[in-house]
Amino acid sequence: MIPKERLKCRLVSLLGNIKNNLFMFNFNKKEKSASAILLGLIIMSTILSSTLYINFLSMRSMKQSLNIDNSIVAFYAAETGNEQAIYYIRKVEDLDIAELQIPKIPAGQILGPDFLVSRVVDDEVTNVLIALEKDETYQLDIFDQENLSSPSSISYLALRWNDNCDSDSIIEMTSNEWLAQEDIEWGIIQKIYKCLLYSSPTTIDGSGDICSDIELDPDNSYQFRFKSLNCDIHNFSIRAFDMGGELISFKNIYTIESVGEYPLNKNESNRQALRVNLRKFSPLSGLFDYVIFSEKSLVKDVGVYNQGWFGGELLISTSNLPNATQGASYYYPMTAVNGTPPYSWSLLTNDPPELSIGENTGILQGIIQEEEEGPFLLKIQVVDEEGDTDSKILFLEVD
Repeated sequence: MIPKERLKCRLVSLLGNIKNNLFMFNFNKKEKSASAILLGLIIMSTILSSTLYINFLSMRSMKQSLNIDNSIVAFYAAETGNEQAIYYIRKVEDLDIAELQIPKIPAGQILGPDFLVSRVVDDEVTNVLIALEKDETYQLDIFDQENLSSPSSISYLALRWNDNCDSDSIIEMTSNEWLAQEDIEWGIIQKIYKCLLYSSPTTIDGSGDICSDIELDPDNSYQFRFKSLNCDIHNFSIRAFDMGGELISFKNIYTIESVGEYPLNKNESNRQALRVNLRKFSPLSGLFDYVIFSEKSLVKDVGVYNQGWFGGELLISTSNLPNATQGASYYYPMTAVNGTPPYSWSLLTNDPPELSIGENTGILQGIIQEEEEGPFLLKIQVVDEEGDTDSKILFLEVD
């Protein structure tokens, strides 16, 4: 028989163990539940952070896209502002540049988004800033085309530029010089010089090893042409100074600068600026780059120049024929000048026999057979309505 005291102790011990086990079970259960909650919070925080970051990237991308759209509108507004000014300059003879300041262009003259553009036009340009691609040229005048007797007052030129060929750029400078006077005899009194510029900055003042032949005379007039030989150059600054070191304005040129802004007066607005240099007049000398406008076809024939072209006589102005190809169709129109249309054309030779000329059109056409070999001498004649006649012998090569 177990004593009552021992039995009582065992029961108490057993109940204590059961109580401890129940407590540990509850504690482990709560610990696992807390861990699950913590893990869930971490996962939710990660998802939320990822969502916020993706939204941030999306908003930034949308803002960048909006800025690009706004910059495109602003760019085209600035371009339109320059085109308006160029058109108006060419349209109006006695121009007051104050009329080109937006919105002062007369209403109804030019249509465009003036409310998006601010524009400044200047005809007293003291610092020309340009870029030149390889083999591209740019011309500047230091004389007043409206007053040829006005002296230039120039003492020296200051040039500065950057390039994209590791400072190996070379600029060819051509100087055209003549005495400032009212009656200019072109080609007789002019002095023309060429020199090469190797380094920036450079000063042209008739001294030293750079362009030493060019001695700038304040009493003379000048044209300068700059040509980039080796590579593209940019930030090309050209300035002229008088004897006192004061800047001289380049003549016969407008500088037009338009700034487009869109949308207006807002934090997210974008501004784009474009500058254009525009000549007031066509160049006076044939030495430099220019466009020829003529009511007649242009020729490079000394005989034509000395004979009927300027004498008013009927003249076949076609000077060369393009090559023909055996077995292929040949088609080339002849031209004549100074006569009284309509013209009557005829081909006075029959070699090769496949070629003929349209009597009323002057079109030389036909298919030369494969066995035919050139070159051929073609004698072509034209008669105008008054009965005046001209004829010319032309070579036709056959490939």
